Amino acid sequence: INLNVTSPAAAYALGLMYLQTNDETVATMFEIPATKFALDFVRPDFILLRVLMRGLIMWDSVEATASWVDGEIPQFLKKKGDAATAAAMAAAAMGSEEEE
Repeated sequence: INLNVTSPAAAYALGLMYLQTNDETVATMFEIPATKFALDFVRPDFILLRVLMRGLIMWDSVEATASWVDGEIPQFLKKKGDAATAAAMAAAAMGSEEEE
């Protein structure tokens, strides 16, 4: 069985079966890896799929706030200053696009 083919379909099926149920047990199956080592074994598109399915299952806990998004990012990926650096880079990119 090719897991690269069957995993997304299974994730979609589980996510839709438990849509808006707020079932924490099922939602924990879609958690992002908590270590850099474990993260190396998961394709980026599968991580996006996990976040999406977890949000569909835990529908009532999803908020349109920066703090909710920040809470979804594993602690080992967070570094002080990254948000400020990213904002500065985005502002610089926007400035350079306007000049062209």
